[in-house]
Amino acid sequence: SVARLLEAFEADPALAVAAPRAFIDEARELRLPAQSPPTPWAELAELASHRFPAWARRRAEERTRRDLAHWTADAPRDERMLSGACLFVRRDVLDALGELFDARYPLYYEDADFARRAARAGLRMRSVPSAEILHHWSRSAGAGEDFAGEPARRHAISRARYLRRWYGRVVERTAHAMRGELERRLARRGPRPMHDFENLGVLSEAPRLAFDEQDVLLEWSVTPNFSLAAGMLVDGEEARLSARGWSWLFAGRYWLRAVRRADLAVIGAWTFVKEAPARAWPVDPEVFADEAEHRYRRVDGDEVEGWR
Repeated sequence: SVARLLEAFEADPALAVAAPRAFIDEARELRLPAQSPPTPWAELAELASHRFPAWARRRAEERTRRDLAHWTADAPRDERMLSGACLFVRRDVLDALGELFDARYPLYYEDADFARRAARAGLRMRSVPSAEILHHWSRSAGAGEDFAGEPARRHAISRARYLRRWYGRVVERTAHAMRGELERRLARRGPRPMHDFENLGVLSEAPRLAFDEQDVLLEWSVTPNFSLAAGMLVDGEEARLSARGWSWLFAGRYWLRAVRRADLAVIGAWTFVKEAPARAWPVDPEVFADEAEHRYRRVDGDEVEGWR
């Protein structure tokens, strides 16, 4: 993957920042989505979509169209933002921008801030699908109920700082007040599902899902409006996440939907609760072995061929 990223820079002297394709699981089944710089209006619209199913479906279709192009790309693509999980940045770009991430963002938004600064400087950012990484998704923040409390507090601090910096204090305070009102209404009335989800109950193993057709995109999300979803490209007429992929997911509720890749029509929707906690043991480095790349480890002071 390092070699593929370096090749992208060599092929394009104007390239300033590059990022690999990111997967959640070692089997490379769940792909992480494309990134867009957040705006106050988009974040409020996402929150409001929990109450308006038709609006939620329209927003999800727009996101799926963008993400599917990202997931199926076979050549570098220009991007407005790249995930901070893994970035390759030219040394002179870092010197010009002054810093990579602003440490005053305690949880998230630091990569969005970097993307804004890079765009303001007129820099080219590209995703490189031939380079791949495993991203230990949300291990610092948790998911679902685990996100409440301290992670949520730090996330709110980062959001406020980002909005103040790029939209001004008036917009930040207005967005904060509107968010509070929307959250209170959601707490009183509850969300309205955007699909008729089939409830699969509490599961100890990954569900096996069957379709009547091929070339399906199976989206996995921890929110019922699919504001953020991982993608699983399915070529056959059924899908099941591998045991290693399943064991890597957090415990909690998930929402899935099957989308026909040709026209983005939704052909199935499910929800379930994963009861087993995510495993904590280290990942297997051989999963991402590359015959053309060799890495070495030191054993008793000697360099020994190890991970490939």
